[in-house]
Amino acid sequence: MTKALYYNYLTLLYNLQTTIFSYAKACDSLFNTNLYNELMNMLDENNDGVIDYNEQGRGFETAQLETFAYCLNLLITDEYGSLKSPYIQNISLLKNSNSCWNPNAQNFMKESIFLEKFSLAFKLSQQENQEKDLFYNKMIYGKGYWPSFKTVEYLYNMTYVYGGQSLKSISLSSPYGCLFQYCDIVKNSGNYTKNPSTALSDYFKDLNSGEKPLPFTFFVPHGFGKLNGIKVPNTIETNDPKLIFTAHFKEIW
Repeated sequence: MTKALYYNYLTLLYNLQTTIFSYAKACDSLFNTNLYNELMNMLDENNDGVIDYNEQGRGFETAQLETFAYCLNLLITDEYGSLKSPYIQNISLLKNSNSCWNPNAQNFMKESIFLEKFSLAFKLSQQENQEKDLFYNKMIYGKGYWPSFKTVEYLYNMTYVYGGQSLKSISLSSPYGCLFQYCDIVKNSGNYTKNPSTALSDYFKDLNSGEKPLPFTFFVPHGFGKLNGIKVPNTIETNDPKLIFTAHFKEIW
């Protein structure tokens, strides 16, 4: 017997099902959400109240494989594949998790992203430091306390797109970071990215000093354009599914 809990991040629902169900029901009771029913409607195919290993939803893995194959080809054949491939791979998966975020109204990645958020909720509950919930002042999370699902969704989305929750924590390896690097290299002779550790902070400092922004625009859904209340440079919030999660230089990603 071990003294630690070992689990698979991607199969948390199956391995700790009672825990996840309890969390979903608690959120539903406190915040008038419908998380438990969403889980069951997605995955409980025989309506027995249990989601077993044979119940995998619509099979999002198959769609993922096509995306991965396309991006692997980009990585090998495109001059800037090391930036374009991870951007398209990650953004394509998120974009197709919500039918309002793409022009074909697809949501084949909804189950995958939904389950990953529950895994994040568990991870946040296990962190060693306690923090205030972002949306409910009387709540805390960490050291066994769970965050609201609204906080989980915000943290998941911002980390997915930017790599962090503030301008200081934006990562060059995030989708936004890939766009920034590409535009800097192609349009700005790599003046910022020659110093990767300070590239984004130097860029934001220059913008605050009145310098012109790099010539790219990243369209994001409403609610995605600010970090800690501060607008993220080069982003525009939109409801247009044809624009959401597209990046515009002279070309369009």
